[in-house]
Order: sequence, then C-alpha cells, then structure tokens
Amino acid sequence: MGKYSYGKGRRRAVEKFTTWQWLMLVGVIVGSLVGFVVLWMHGYLNFDAHLIFKRHCEQDGNCSRFAISQKGRDADALVRFLEVKKESDSKEEPMKRSILTVIAVLAVLSLIASAGTISGKVSGVSGESVVYVDTIAGKTFNRPSEHALVDQKGLQFMPHILVVQQGTTVDFLNSDKVAHNVFWPDVDGNKKLGHNLGTWPRGEKQSFRFDTAGAVPLLCNVHPEMAGYIVVAPTPFFAKTDKSGEYEIDNVPDGSYTIVAWHEGAKTESKPVTVSGDTKADFTLSK
Repeated sequence: MGKYSYGKGRRRAVEKFTTWQWLMLVGVIVGSLVGFVVLWMHGYLNFDAHLIFKRHCEQDGNCSRFAISQKGRDADALVRFLEVKKESDSKEEPMKRSILTVIAVLAVLSLIASAGTISGKVSGVSGESVVYVDTIAGKTFNRPSEHALVDQKGLQFMPHILVVQQGTTVDFLNSDKVAHNVFWPDVDGNKKLGHNLGTWPRGEKQSFRFDTAGAVPLLCNVHPEMAGYIVVAPTPFFAKTDKSGEYEIDNVPDGSYTIVAWHEGAKTESKPVTVSGDTKADFTLSK
C-alpha cells in the first residue's frame, strides 16, 4: 500500500530521492562492469582454446592418452594446466558464488533505481478513495500468498474499504456475539460473479480468493444495515487515500500506464500517466 503524501516538505524529499536513484543507477552500471571484468580475470568467462581442448579431453575420457596423441609440448602443457585447473576450481568456487551474488544484488538495485512514485489528490468527494494502476498489457503478477482480513465487529465490516491485489485470498472473520453472513451481488457490476459465503457464528471465518478485478460490494443478509467494499486491483500498485484525498503509490516502474480512481457511490475515473521519478496525477470525481 502506498504511503500518504504530506505537503512541500515531502515533495522536496522525493526530489532528493530521485537524484539518489540516478546516482544508484550509475553505480549499478559501473559495479556490473567491474563484476564482469573480475569474472573474466578469474577465468569464469574465458572462452579461449584451453576450454575447447578441455572439452575434447573430457569427452575422450583420458587426458593422458589425449596428450600422447597430440605428441607435442603444447599438449603436455595443456594436461598440466587441466590438472591444476581442476584443483583450483574447487578453491575458487566460493569466490565465484560471492561475485555472482553481488552482481544479482546490483541487478535488483538497478530495478529499484528505475522505479518511481505516483502521488496526487482525489477531490470532489469526501472520505477515502482508491487509486490503482490498471491492467498492464503483457504483464502478469504472482498471486499474493498472504491473506487479507475483513472483520465483522460491532455490526460493521472492518475495514469499510479494503484494497487487495487480484488473486488475493480474503478471510472473513466474525468477531460479534451474533451470527453474520457475507455475500456480494456482483463484482464491478457483473451479477454473474455474485456469491454468498453463507452464515457463521462468532469466532469462525470463511475465506474466498478474488481472481476478478473490480469493486466488490459486501453485504450481510442477517443485518441489512451492514455494508462494505473490497476493491480488487489488477496490479500490485495501489493506494487508499487519506480522508483529505491525498495518496501516494510507491515503487512503480518507469513507463506509461492507465491509473484509475474509485470512490464509493461516485463515477470511476481513469487517465493515462507516464511515470518517471515523482509523477503527479490528480482526480476530480462526481456522484
């Protein structure tokens, strides 16, 4: 979930962070080149004739016989080289793993350095809204393993609005002394996706995996005054605004996307956005 944004001080901090990201990216590139050179110097990227002869020798199954067949000083030297190389390989393996680990870490940092932030404000409505990056063509995301929770407590759905990534399993817990039911008549207006989880007593819970993106209106047929929402975002890039409408979505890879703003009882709005560092996107929603 993205963090909220607070005023000019926060924006200055983001600007400094963006500069730091560029410096990190340069460091990653230089570090990767250094790692490549180190690997080459240690022979891990050596594609010279020694490896070609070694391959023939190993296929032959007898390096000594291979040396005799060559009948030359170079062949004898190659055998000695292979014997030494076999001993040194086992000693240098830990160093090789360490270098490869460093390169992998640098690659991850490179991805972080190229990530940006989408922030802004949703106005025209009062209370909490949801903003998320819509479906990205050709991009899929792993299903979250951690479950989300909706509690039925004090004859209310808590939280009133829950935002989850598509594919998330939500646990519905009954913490009241009375029995509760959970059902939704549709998913984003599609009544074919309506579902009734049933009714259960205090302390028990039922679970459901939400594989379809969209807004899910939660109801209880035992207590018709109860209502809540689950907003299922098609990507892991989403945020719930604070009460003033401010929002911030962190770690969004640089690129062009469509972002969506949702609010209970209002018309959903979407707009294109190009993320590069700190990107602003404001919405004005209407009933």
